[in-house]
Parts: sequence; C-alpha cells; structure tokens
Amino acid sequence: MQSNTSDSGDYTLGPSISEAVTEEERLRAERDHWKHLFDQLVEQFPEPALAVDNDGLLTHWNDVQAEFHGVDSEVAKGEVAHEIIGTDDVTETLAEEVTRTGEPVRETDVRSGTHDDGTNWHVRATAVPLVSPTGDVVGAFEYVSRVTDLVEQRKSMRTVQKQVQGELETTVTDLESAAEQVTTNAEEIADIADEEAAHIDDVDDEIQTLSATTEEVASSVETISTQGEEAETLAEESEDATEELLETLNTVTAASEQMAADADSLASRVDEIDAVVTTINDLAEQTAQLNPQTAPG
Repeated sequence: MQSNTSDSGDYTLGPSISEAVTEEERLRAERDHWKHLFDQLVEQFPEPALAVDNDGLLTHWNDVQAEFHGVDSEVAKGEVAHEIIGTDDVTETLAEEVTRTGEPVRETDVRSGTHDDGTNWHVRATAVPLVSPTGDVVGAFEYVSRVTDLVEQRKSMRTVQKQVQGELETTVTDLESAAEQVTTNAEEIADIADEEAAHIDDVDDEIQTLSATTEEVASSVETISTQGEEAETLAEESEDATEELLETLNTVTAASEQMAADADSLASRVDEIDAVVTTINDLAEQTAQLNPQTAPG
C-alpha cells in the first residue's frame, strides 16, 4: 500500500492497481483497500473508538473500547450502540446522533457511566458522520477522550476546597474570637498594670516607712543598749546598797535587842523605885501619925 499520484497531480491513499484489471476488479480492490484503512484506523485508535451504521448498530468496536466497557468486540458488533455503552440518562450515543443529524459534534459535556465492577467512568465524545460518495450518511465514527481521572480529581479538589473553605471559615471565626479575647486580655492586663503601679507606689511608701522605722529601731536599740548599761550599773549599785542595808539591819537588830534588854533592866529599876516610894510613903504616914502638928494642914 502506497501513496499514489492521480492524473490531476493530487496525492491519494488509493491503492496501486494495474491497468490490466477489469473495472469490477478495480472497484473491488478500491473497496477492500479503503475498508482495510478504515478498519485499521478504528482498531489502532489510541482511545475507545466505535462506528455505527445508519440504524445505530455497531460495526466497529476496538480493543480499547472493549477493555474500557468490559464488552468484547464480537459481542458488541451488531448491537445498538447506546444499549451496549449504557450512558446515564442518554437514549443514543453521539455516533447515533451524528448519523441522525449528519453533523459532526465535539461534546463539551462529560458523559458518565458505571463499569460492571461498580467503578464510575467519565468520557467526552467526538463523532463525525460517514458519508457515501453519493452524499448519503451511512453511519458515524465516534471516539471518546477518557477524562475519568480528571473528573475524579476535580471532584476531589472540590471536596478538598469545601473542606479547606470550611476549615478557613472555622479558622477565621476562631481568629476573630481569639482577637476579641486578646483585646479583652490586653484591657485586663492594662488594668492589672495600673493596679500593680499603684501597689508599687504603696510598697515604695511602705519601704520608706520601713526605712524610717528601721532607723527608729536602730536608735531604740542604741537607747536600749545604753539603758542596759545603766541598768547594769544600777544593779551593781543596788547590790552594794543591799549589802549595806543588810549590815544596817543587822546593826538595828542588835540595837533592838540591846534596847529590849535595857527596857527589861529599866522595868526592874522602876519596880524597885516603886517599892522605895511605897516604903517612903509608909514612913511618912507613920511619921504623921506620931506628930500630928507637923502634919500638913
């Protein structure tokens, strides 16, 4: 198979056919040639690809498509395309739509479905009509771009964005609350600082008072020390005076005892004098009786 140049000079992918063949053989060769090219294009297409006839029945279903949907090409061929593919909420594939309208379409929306194992798939399809040399639409070729990973990533990103947004909103709320608390704490700290400043002034006054009191105490200690020395001197003097007093008491006691003895002796003398006086009186009376003229008148 090779590129050939037509009589008009245009390049073509048409087959190289000997001029000796009949017209029927030439047409059959061209048919087989173009059919082979189309079959090869669908089969080797790197994305899931298919072709349908004008009734929407599958005529081609490549291995990538078979792997993607889990349906073998021999099973899929001859079946209605949308029944095999099973796209959600869609009653015809894009190839069927293009066959019906005759207009090529490149989808912007994503088609979604579910594999037999329960996993989801997402594709974006492109389809072109297959038109005969007479201008009739005989079918359509469709391939899909697999965007499952992209869709799932976007879903994950949206989920993450929502989580991040929620966390940010929570964080902002927490920060606002924290800021309010910081403001409140700052005001309380300022009040406490004012109170502490007042306390410092009070402490300073108390220190000054304490300093004065300390000086007074020091002075009092000196006074007490002096008074202690004086008291010690007085105590010594008192001890001497006490000894002198004891000596005086002893002297007085001795004198008192002597006075008592003298009083006893005096009392004896008085008794003797009384006895003498009594005797004198008796003699006087006797004398008077004897000499009445000399008696006192």
